[in-house]
Amino acid sequence: GGELAVLVHPGKYQAIARLIPRPNSPYVAVDASNGPAYFEPHVGRPAILAVEVSDETGRRVPAKVTVQGTFADQFIGQDPKDFLYDYRVGDPYRPSSLDVGSNQYIETTFRAGGDGRAEAQLRPGHYNVVVSRGPLYTIETQPVDLAAGELTRLGAQVTRVIPEDGRISADLHVHAQGSVDSDVLLQDRAQSYAAEGIQFMAMTEHNFVEELQPTIDSLGLTDFVKATPGLELSSLEAGHWNAYPLNYD
Repeated sequence: GGELAVLVHPGKYQAIARLIPRPNSPYVAVDASNGPAYFEPHVGRPAILAVEVSDETGRRVPAKVTVQGTFADQFIGQDPKDFLYDYRVGDPYRPSSLDVGSNQYIETTFRAGGDGRAEAQLRPGHYNVVVSRGPLYTIETQPVDLAAGELTRLGAQVTRVIPEDGRISADLHVHAQGSVDSDVLLQDRAQSYAAEGIQFMAMTEHNFVEELQPTIDSLGLTDFVKATPGLELSSLEAGHWNAYPLNYD
């Protein structure tokens, strides 16, 4: 493992190794002017972040974990593609603030499931870890320093601030992998809605009846979110109509 051979035109090159989410290797000068050349780049070691989320009752709950970083002030106002990530070597997009005077960006996001636990590998560095569960709950932010090769554990609490009073939070027009305008996998759709505190959804794929509840159940999210099959009947001439609930055969 870890070996690769490629054919290139004779010449001198700069090479870099990338293995997300590890830090990229430094650029390596490669001289293939007079025949085969061998080089051995070294990607950095990732840090590991583990988060456990509970609500005000102590119950562990699904949540979204956003890891927010800051870049040097000298780059404020510049195009992030010039210093924060490089599409030419396959770096992932890292969203930055719409405020041109800000130096904040998002390193990554991941989700806690039904057991309230989440873990991810990421580049070492200083970050703010933001734990949220949609607009019905408080947001908790904790600073953290993540070191290469080390596991850092955090505990976070989100508190419901808008009472239920007999109401539920719902989204009645939801697409996933069954629609031509969505590539979201069923698993990701279920996890994302549970993490945002949505309690009920109607799956309304374009001209396709989809059942999400088995996926929800298999992920251990049954206590947090429910789904019903539906349909967005779409035509080229006369518009779109949503219908739910529908039977799923």
